[in-house]
Amino acid sequence: MNRIIEAYIENTYGFNVETATPEELQKVTEIMVSDRTMSHDDGEWDFSKFPNLKKIDCSFNPIDLLNISNNHELEYIKFDGARGNIPHKIDFSGNPHLKVVRSGQDGVIELDFSANYELEDLTVFLNSSLRWINIENCPNLKKIDTQGANIPFIDLTHCKKLERVNINYWNLYRKREDEFGPGFPRPIVFVNENFDENVIDEETRKYKYYTYYLIRVKEDSVEEKFLQKVKSMKNKMLSIAPDRYGNGVAHMYYQLIDMYESMKS
Repeated sequence: MNRIIEAYIENTYGFNVETATPEELQKVTEIMVSDRTMSHDDGEWDFSKFPNLKKIDCSFNPIDLLNISNNHELEYIKFDGARGNIPHKIDFSGNPHLKVVRSGQDGVIELDFSANYELEDLTVFLNSSLRWINIENCPNLKKIDTQGANIPFIDLTHCKKLERVNINYWNLYRKREDEFGPGFPRPIVFVNENFDENVIDEETRKYKYYTYYLIRVKEDSVEEKFLQKVKSMKNKMLSIAPDRYGNGVAHMYYQLIDMYESMKS
């Protein structure tokens, strides 16, 4: 057991985790331990002993392991600014009531929320490693912010309750439009035909020529076929190596746009 968690439980709930009864462990509903350590000796964050845990904040700490698989009541988790060898993929399949996720650090390459039907608010900030987000089964999603996350594309076609959207590379390719090809590399955002573009962040929308590439998807359309083709390239996208300049993601963008133009012609 991570000593930071042990100390927090003893100070907040008044018992020792190692000698606690099941009844005592069930009383733990929040663990808020952001920015507590720089030591990788405390890099394993295993919350499995607390079945009624609803809220976690372990941000700005080394994270070499994050186990929330047994926290079936979890509603909120924040692990942004992590320092360490954070797992490439975090398992959210055991958190059916998850509503808010705050993430944002290099290392994570895939976020799969296919088991999180109740998800409402997702933030993934400043991540040069992220290549894939699955929110197809999140119809209740209201807010999504991936500013500075280098995802090649995102599928919002199933998210019909969106109130705020901010998806961009945060000026990564600004003033580099001639380096890779015409225009600017930017995340391709697939939306349904009734999507209201006004829910996109005003500043992001103002500079859409380099912040995002919006594609409206209708049933049985070229755009729908293109979306399916893009999804079939998952392994290729996950294999794009992270780099601070985003070269691999930029080349993927132009490859996808060329494919789209070819399918339309």
